[in-house]
Amino acid sequence: MYLRGLALSLSRFTAPPEKLFRFEQKTYNYFSHSYNLTWMNERYVEVAIGLKEMERRDPSQILEVGNVLSHYQANAQHTVIDKYEKGNSNVTNVDALEFRPGRKYDFIVSLSTFEHVGWDEMPKEPGKSWKTIKHLSSLLSGSGEFLFTIPSGYHPQLDKDVHLHQAQLGPLRAMRRISAANGWIQCSPEEAATLKFGKPYPFANAIYIGRVSSPL
Repeated sequence: MYLRGLALSLSRFTAPPEKLFRFEQKTYNYFSHSYNLTWMNERYVEVAIGLKEMERRDPSQILEVGNVLSHYQANAQHTVIDKYEKGNSNVTNVDALEFRPGRKYDFIVSLSTFEHVGWDEMPKEPGKSWKTIKHLSSLLSGSGEFLFTIPSGYHPQLDKDVHLHQAQLGPLRAMRRISAANGWIQCSPEEAATLKFGKPYPFANAIYIGRVSSPL
């Protein structure tokens, strides 16, 4: 993994990545940032999409699950929950499945977080990820939207769940990585399912993108 990561980093000097990508007939700037080295992984596209979606919404009406986007925003004002990130006064430490805020949100966003829920925890509970997604969808306001990304091939049970329910997820969209320089294009969920996590490129080689507008 280290050698693949080093090769990708060096590739920036020999084959600079494209500056723009397309998703859902919209053009985005790839998001390059030193925090978590976004130019080397799926953050390159998913943070760009997530931040663009947040721009047009009232921060007081936004819930982020898994503390990702606030690292790339100066003075982020939206609500963030993260079970494990300690020492950050802007983050509420709570299991997302147990989160009961007593209110609804116009926008809920979560980037490459649900693949860890129940999968990288002990005891392992593979079905917890989908339960958490369903629970969070119940926190949407009447006009709300829930946007999330999941790397393909990391959590097999979650991959199965999103394909089983893909018609309810916007429908389900996907993107795949196409180069060592971390270029991405939109693809079908079925194509994303054929790609492995960590091969041939480091980190995610495809991501699923779900958009939910009502309780699942």
